[in-house]
Amino acid sequence: MISFVCIYSENDSHYLSEMIKTIPKQCELLLFEMKDSNMELVTFIAQNENVKQYSFMYSKDNFSFSKFRNIAKSYASNDVIFTIDS
Repeated sequence: MISFVCIYSENDSHYLSEMIKTIPKQCELLLFEMKDSNMELVTFIAQNENVKQYSFMYSKDNFSFSKFRNIAKSYASNDVIFTIDS
């Protein structure tokens, strides 16, 4: 099975519904919404079947996309992982 990890900003959230339709139903989909904050924190928001939604708070002063991508991928439960970012 495959995990899809999608990293997006609030400004791009309107694309999610169409993107979700393209993911095969048997695959795991993890959605990470990036939010500017003064701390770094990943919070679980909701799960609906194979879709899990998280919030990722980060500081613009100390942000590394590659670090966050690796953190997000660590939440995937399958061996094959595709990362989608907006």
